[in-house]
Amino acid sequence: MAAPRPLELDHTADVDKKLSSLSKEFSHLYNVAVAEVRLLLLEAVSSRLGGFDFFSYQSLFNDNRSDILKDILCSSEAVFNKLIELKIHPALTLSILAREVLEESDRKKTGAYHTDFRLAQRIADLSKDKIDHHSSVIDPACGSGILLVAVTLTVCGKDRNKTNLFLSDNVYACDLSSYSLRGCLLSLSSLTNDLEAINKMKSKWFYGDSLLRKDDFWLNLKQGGFDLVIGNPPWEKIKLSKHEHLKSLGEKRTYGEKITNINMLDFERKKKSAVDYTKSLLNLYPSLGFGEPDLYIAFTELFFKLCRNGGFITAIVPGGFIRSQGSGFVREKFFNECDSISISIIDNKAKFFAIDTRFKFLAMHFKKKSCSRLMNSGIKLLHEKGTDFGIKTTGSVFIGKNALKKIRPDYSIPEVKNNSEWILFLLLYDNGVAWNSKENGWGAKFCREVDMTKDKPKFSSHYKPNYCLLY
Repeated sequence: MAAPRPLELDHTADVDKKLSSLSKEFSHLYNVAVAEVRLLLLEAVSSRLGGFDFFSYQSLFNDNRSDILKDILCSSEAVFNKLIELKIHPALTLSILAREVLEESDRKKTGAYHTDFRLAQRIADLSKDKIDHHSSVIDPACGSGILLVAVTLTVCGKDRNKTNLFLSDNVYACDLSSYSLRGCLLSLSSLTNDLEAINKMKSKWFYGDSLLRKDDFWLNLKQGGFDLVIGNPPWEKIKLSKHEHLKSLGEKRTYGEKITNINMLDFERKKKSAVDYTKSLLNLYPSLGFGEPDLYIAFTELFFKLCRNGGFITAIVPGGFIRSQGSGFVREKFFNECDSISISIIDNKAKFFAIDTRFKFLAMHFKKKSCSRLMNSGIKLLHEKGTDFGIKTTGSVFIGKNALKKIRPDYSIPEVKNNSEWILFLLLYDNGVAWNSKENGWGAKFCREVDMTKDKPKFSSHYKPNYCLLY
């Protein structure tokens, strides 16, 4: 199934069209890269929203020719006027427009999928009443900052004094892309006129791979951990196949297609780099060793490490977190060492991401226990669906941890939608025969399906002795 166009791109199409037109015009006129002009225009719009001086902002954070800035500020009014007409909050819209453009090959390499504004608001809502403007928050894979913007809006509202204090003292960010960090800065800056607060906030940010940072780095950054850790981490297996390698180079191909033209030296070099990276991560994140290493599992473990005892973790992760064997270790860790667990199951039919509409993902909220003696609470399992401008709940059930562990020792969660379904599930378990029981004669066990790449040599297109004919 073809990936849909994200809905938010339709909401922002008019303002994006104007922004793109002006960016190309100034790029040609001043011989400046289109991407740079786009960010300058957005920074000018941010200054109009926040009320800070655009030229002082440029002096603090960017090294640009002064001849372009006056024209940029003047022309940004047209973008500003279109932006404020939208039903999406202007700061969230800025974050959408400030994103680094990701081709399919980029997403495959990094596993990054931009966070929809509706999901950002949902993540912020899950943290509502749990923190205030004195609480510290970090997004260790922040992108253009839409989650941090949503949390700031939820925590501080329209109170500029609270916003200034929250931004200057308590907002931390990290990303692999300097472009994304710049987008994050301009998006959050639109909420304040205090350049000193913006500068102080930025001093706590860093550019690089947060997964490779050692414990002492985080300890120096925030003694005792953060009150809230948020994120939509990359979702990608840390491996390189020939198919994905060729796609990353721009080749249009389908999975399973015969490989005829590949530079094996280049492929082996990149494959070794991926293997070396995996080994580095395995030393830091033991949870990666229980299945095919996936970036989101490493980030989930990092979230737990960054959160203080008694703090909160709110994140978007693939649906496999509640059911796959590979996530079993980190899932059990979270369920045993956290309370106030809320998990929302959401599919992509509302076009949150440019992926198959059948794909399921989770909006999760955990409170990390302040001490190990606290009793285990249960899990609030929600089913939710997207609307044009938000998310609504379609099902809700409370699942006790002890009851879950009895029927699912690995804490994998059945996707029941209400109490009646959960009770029926328990009755089936209590009165039925386990399908994997040794006494029932089947001896069934989970195993991986045939892999189209690794197992291809085991198949033949013509007759061979001892081969089985398949239809």
